[in-house]
Amino acid sequence: MDSASDIYTDLNQGNYAMMSSFTRKPAHWMFNGKNCSAVPETTLSVSPTPVALGIIPGENTVMTPHSYMSLTNDPNFNSYPINYHQQVVISPNFNLFVPIILSNAVLTPPPAGTKINYSPKPNGCQTVFVGGLPEKITESIIKEAFEKCGEINSIRMNSKRFCHVRFTDMKSVEHALLLSDYQIKIDNKDDPAYNGKFNVNYAVCHEDQYNFKCRQRQVKRLWRHYEKSVSAPPMPNFSEHEAASVNEKLRNAETFKEAVPVLTTWLEKGECSKINCGTFYSTLQNTYNHVKRLANEKSKCEEEVKKARENYDEQTRRIQSELLLIKKVYAAAKIQKNWDMFSKSQRRHIEDWKKETMNLSTALLTSRVEEDMDLDLDEDRSCCEKISYVDNYTQCAPDQGRS
Repeated sequence: MDSASDIYTDLNQGNYAMMSSFTRKPAHWMFNGKNCSAVPETTLSVSPTPVALGIIPGENTVMTPHSYMSLTNDPNFNSYPINYHQQVVISPNFNLFVPIILSNAVLTPPPAGTKINYSPKPNGCQTVFVGGLPEKITESIIKEAFEKCGEINSIRMNSKRFCHVRFTDMKSVEHALLLSDYQIKIDNKDDPAYNGKFNVNYAVCHEDQYNFKCRQRQVKRLWRHYEKSVSAPPMPNFSEHEAASVNEKLRNAETFKEAVPVLTTWLEKGECSKINCGTFYSTLQNTYNHVKRLANEKSKCEEEVKKARENYDEQTRRIQSELLLIKKVYAAAKIQKNWDMFSKSQRRHIEDWKKETMNLSTALLTSRVEEDMDLDLDEDRSCCEKISYVDNYTQCAPDQGRS
C-alpha cells in the first residue's frame, strides 16, 4: 500500500520566488468541500486558461488579494489533471523593475533609466565578478540569486565583500549582468552589515580562456577535416568501367579537365597493354578531338581580334581626321587679324586647347606606328617558324629514306 507521501502532494514545498505556470495551492485546498476528506493528487485538476489561472481577470471575477483564489469559481475545476514536475530555470526578465524575493533576502532593482558601464568582455567568458556584497552574505544567498540566470558551475567567495560566479553556459553571463546595481537586503534588517549593492561585471578567468582556446582549436580541426573531405577524390584504378567513364568525360568539353589527369596517371603507371590498347587508343583519339575544338576556338578568337582591330583602326582614322580639322580651326584662329581681337586670357586658353589637341594627335600617330611595327615583327616571326619547320622536315626526310 502506498504511503501518504506517495498519494498526497505536499503543496507547501517549492520555490515561491519563481513560481511555475501551475501555482502551488494553500493547505486548505487539500480537502474536499463536502466531507473535508483529503483529495488525492491524481484527482486535482485545473483549467489552463489565463482567466482560470488568475493571470487575466475575467469579466465577472472579483478582485482578490491572491491570484490563485479565483480558481474556486472555475466550473471546469476537474477537467485537466495537474502534473507536478521539477522547475526549469528560464531566462530571467529583470526589466520589470520588481523586487526579487529570495528565501531570506530581497533584491530591489535600480531606478528606471539607470545606465551601467561594463568592462570589455573577455573571450569565452563564463564567470562574473560580483562586488558590493554585505558582510552577512552567504554562498547560499548568492547561489539562490544567480541560479535564476543559469546553471552555476562554481562560486568562489572572498572575505573582501566580493565573489566570482562561474556558469556552465556563456549565455548565462549576459543574464547575470542584469542584476548589477540591485540592492540586497538580508533578513529585512537595516544594519549596514545586512545591506549592499550588487556590482556585477565580466571577470577574467584562466579556465574560461583555456576552454575558449580549446573550442577554437576544435573548430579548426573540424574545418581541416571538412576541407579534406571535400578535396579531390583519390585517383581511381584502371578498369574497363573507369576507362569508359573517362572516355565519356573526354568527349565533353566541360569535363575534359577532370579526365586528363586520370588518363595521364594510367599511362605513366604503364596500364596500357595489348589487351586494353584499343581502349587507350579511343581515349587518345578523343583527346585529339579536343585539340580540334581548341583550334576552332583559337580561330574564332583570332577572327574576333581581327574585327576588333579593324574597328579600332577605323575609329582611330576617324578621330585623326577630326583632329586635323580641329587643328585647322586653331591655325585659322592664329591669323593675326583674328588673334588681335582676343584678350590675353582668351589667347592663353586657346593656346592650351591647341596644345592638348596636338598632344592627342601625336599620341595616336605614335600608337599607330608601334602597332605597325608589332605586326611586322609577328609576320617575320611566323615566317621564321615556317622556314625552320621546312628545314627540319627536309633534314628528317633523308634519314627516314635511309631507314
